[in-house]
Order: sequence, then C-alpha cells, then structure tokens
Amino acid sequence: MKREQSSIQRILMTTLSILTLVLLRTLPISDMSTLPQALSNAVVNEPLQADVSPPLRDLPVTQLSGPFPKRSIPVLPKNPATLSIAGAAGPLPGPLISATIGLNFEGVGNGAANNCPSVAGIEVAPSDDNAAVGDTQVVQWVNLCYAVFDKSTGALLAGPFPGNHFWAGFSSTCATANDGDPIIQWDKANHVWVASQNVFSSPFLTCIAVSTTADATGTFNRFAFPQPDFPDYPKWGLTPTVYYQTQNAFASSTGPFLGVNVCAYDGVALRAGNKRAMQICTFDNANGTLFDFSLLPADTDSDPSSTAGPAPEVLLG
Repeated sequence: MKREQSSIQRILMTTLSILTLVLLRTLPISDMSTLPQALSNAVVNEPLQADVSPPLRDLPVTQLSGPFPKRSIPVLPKNPATLSIAGAAGPLPGPLISATIGLNFEGVGNGAANNCPSVAGIEVAPSDDNAAVGDTQVVQWVNLCYAVFDKSTGALLAGPFPGNHFWAGFSSTCATANDGDPIIQWDKANHVWVASQNVFSSPFLTCIAVSTTADATGTFNRFAFPQPDFPDYPKWGLTPTVYYQTQNAFASSTGPFLGVNVCAYDGVALRAGNKRAMQICTFDNANGTLFDFSLLPADTDSDPSSTAGPAPEVLLG
C-alpha cells in the first residue's frame, strides 16, 4: 500500500508541473503578458477496465473481401475568431538537412501488399499514418490497421491487424470500436510499446495498450479511461515515469471546439498492469480565448539516469 501511495504521489507531483505549461506560441511579445493560463481543474480517474492480453500474434483476424467503401473524415474547425492572430510571426526558414536512406520496404496501405482494407473493411482518408522504431521491430499504424516489421530486414513479422486488435477480447468498447487517430510509440527508457486510440462515440474513451516486453506481437497491459468530450486529434509524449496525452475537445463530432484536455498517466503503473493506474487530466481553454489548439507533448528521447526524478513537461502549441 505504501508503494502504491508513493506512485500516486509521484504522478500527482509530476502532473502539477504541467499546471505551469511551457507553451511555445507565435504571439507577439506584448500579448504574452496575460499568458500562460494556470490550470487548476485536475480530474483524477482510475481505469474503467483493465486486463492483460493473450499474445496478440495468437489472436485470429478475419480476412475480408472487397470492394470496400471509402470514407473521408472532415477536419473539425476551431472557432473562426481564433484563427487569425494579429502580428503573429511568419515561417522561420532554416537550412536544408540531408538524410541517408537506409532500409526501404513496403508498409501498410491500400495496395496488394500489406493491405489494410482487407482487415479493416473500409478505405479511409486522411491516413493518420505513424510509426515507431523499437529495439528489433518497427510498428506502423495507418489509421485503421497496423503491422509489425523486422527492423533489420524490413520483413513483415505480423499483420496487418485492425487497430483494435490491441484490445481484442477486452471487456470494453475499445475492443469493438476502431475509430482511427491512432498512436504507436516506443518507450525508449523502458523498452516497451505504447499503443492508443480514442473511442469517438459516447461514452468517449481513451484506450491504452502497453507491451509487457519489447515484442509488439506479445502480451499487453490494456486499459480504458474516460474522456469527458469528443477527444479529437490525440497526441502522446512519453517520459520514463509519466505518459502525457493531449486532445482537442469538442462538444460533439461536429463541434463546437471547447478547449484542450491535457492528461497524465502513471507510466510505472501502466507498465506493471496495475488496475488502479491513474489518469489525471486538466482542461485548457486559454483563459476562455480558445487560442490553444492541437498541443503536442514532448518525449524524453535519451535514457535518463536511474536517479533522475520527474521533469516538467513541455507542450508545443
């Protein structure tokens, strides 16, 4: 019990640090005097559901036959009054950066190889594609489906799977909803995979799956947490002890925009499969101006020392 209380206190202290958010803005200096907003409306939740999955490689996937319907998802707009900022800085040009292309292989898509609609049953735009590189594997998640590749050869190891395969058999809407806007990340400090997607039908949810090993085809600790509003455009930032999530909050799937919900999760408890792992969220409406939008949380990209404590999180907006 003392250990659990210590973990809770640690995440509470870390979350308090995000109440003094460092928001990098393109506002004139004269306008910065009234910002940033001090967030003091923290809401604490435990998981609505939690379990440990079987090895995902062993769970069946239904192969579907086309032709498949096509769907284009519209972009939810902000309040038009907040889109124009007088005196905002323009683009900042920088030097070109060269890159050496190494391994090149076919990823997930709508083509013959690694076909997504054959497991998702639909073609969707935009693709919302993202990928993460682990110790030995690469995981690519393209809107409604994902696949696991060998890091050294590019060979397909598993998949494509529908995105909600991470929560197959889970006692939650996470298992049946496959709404896209996915996130797959590699926790560099702890060498585990973190997968998440939100449920966009009421009751709104955040679905999280954290691997128990470095193998993305193995077992995962799975969680479902509540979201108060339509949680669009979620983004994640991973630190060794706390996982941060942001999402644009809308009253419904058609708007209006309400603000940004900023959440922190006890990463230590998630990795341990603790069914009381905590979610702490604060709501940011930029002092009623609705200026803040699509905040991006930062990752810790280097291995910190084992004695390093939680650091304040930086959100780019």
